[in-house]
Amino acid sequence: MSAAPPARNLAGRCAPDGAEIAMTLRLIVACLLLLQAMAAGAGMSVADYEAARTRVILQLQDGKFAELDAELNALQARFEQSGELEDAIWDAFKPFDELAPELADAEPQLRAWVERHPQSYAAHAALGIHLMRRARDARGGGYIRATSAAQLDAMQRWMEPAMRELKLSLTLSTRPLLSYHMLVTGASFTGADADKEAYYQAGIGLLPASRHLRALYLDRLKPRWGGSYAAMSAYTEQSAKVLARSADLHSMQAEIPADQADRAYAAGDLDAAERLYTAALELSDEAWLRCQRAWVRSARNAWDGVLEDLHHARGGEACACSCAAVVARFATRRADDPRALELLDAFIALNPRAGDLYGRRGWIMHQAGRHADALQDFLRGAELGDAYAQTMAGKYLFQGTGGLPADRERGLGLLQAAARQGDRNAQLSVTQALDMLGRKAEAEAARTRYAAMERAGAETGPARGAPPAGPGTDYYLKLAAAGAALLAIWAGIRSARRPRPGKAAEDQNP
Repeated sequence: MSAAPPARNLAGRCAPDGAEIAMTLRLIVACLLLLQAMAAGAGMSVADYEAARTRVILQLQDGKFAELDAELNALQARFEQSGELEDAIWDAFKPFDELAPELADAEPQLRAWVERHPQSYAAHAALGIHLMRRARDARGGGYIRATSAAQLDAMQRWMEPAMRELKLSLTLSTRPLLSYHMLVTGASFTGADADKEAYYQAGIGLLPASRHLRALYLDRLKPRWGGSYAAMSAYTEQSAKVLARSADLHSMQAEIPADQADRAYAAGDLDAAERLYTAALELSDEAWLRCQRAWVRSARNAWDGVLEDLHHARGGEACACSCAAVVARFATRRADDPRALELLDAFIALNPRAGDLYGRRGWIMHQAGRHADALQDFLRGAELGDAYAQTMAGKYLFQGTGGLPADRERGLGLLQAAARQGDRNAQLSVTQALDMLGRKAEAEAARTRYAAMERAGAETGPARGAPPAGPGTDYYLKLAAAGAALLAIWAGIRSARRPRPGKAAEDQNP
């Protein structure tokens, strides 16, 4: 199989990308990375979360640190007293992991906040969360064999201050549960297993019924991390004694058949994968499981089943990241189906920062001759980092497609951004554009650079098929880099090779 079921984002929202993600997708990461750290299922609606996130960004931009500090520390204080606001804490701090694209580098603002409020738990925790996100982004989402030493060094440069801030925050709160959760994640990044266990034990001691920490720890017990299904089952039974909600227990119980389904998919057994996802759904009918099963069904071209699962996932507003990936695949393979546009509209509303969805909708608009609408979607997807959207927006602007005003320099810049992500169509477009502008030396240098990138990719190979050991959270391989078992989290890992919404798009080089 060339692609895995899409990775779920435990925050219930999507990281951009996701049409064909090589198997490491629900995989190398769901338990480890940061955003997962941020939310095993927060209860805030998408609309409310987006409004709260926007407000946090504006407060940081306007330097309203005292206001932000008072709000977050008041919430933390209530949590310290009762321990009953775990989801609210996760929702309140999650924006600091998701400040891009508006504040992709918010370190100056966050450090200014820390300087003005040096004894603030919220300030140090928020800075640590943001720095850990920068560490993840610096490392990238590829297999360790396709990750350079420079990327790992860059990750470490961000990770060290992130861990330092989070450790400092432990001294500023009587119940720094979120900080311990993030420290478990950071230790997983760096392979510090002893520290990871210590942080978990300290955190769970503060709130034994923490479903967030328990979900994270359960991930670590999966076979691909050296655990076993027996260990997972035993831990789930232990957790049943303290979890307050039966839904949380059922969600943990569903992880075993879901992980088995991942392994079946990786082995190419679609029948078993669908059967096991169905078994998981019988234990816990969650949106992310619906979308995992929909992904398997899409691999079988069982589109009515895909639509059935997506319809149910839509009903629970906090659909997982995997939902956007399945919708993107449907829109790619069934672009002529009138339901594709309806799905894209609905899931963009639920996942307003899923860049791949804008790219797919832009392609449908392009085919319909709605060029202004297409460009708007391509630009939004490009802003969110989607390489396909960057490529198409770049072509539109460079060429002045559909009679729209041309902006060759901006268009070239977008093509170059996509080319840096390894998009070969964009790389070809960049060299052609430079030739057309008479910048022959730059064009030749770009050809050389992109050829080297292609050779490097051929040597490491694309990230295909999860190892037989199976994921441990469906994102998870025990990656060892610099002694580290790495990686990535809510969002999940992306394939180096993504399908394009139609061959015509490939042919529209400037």
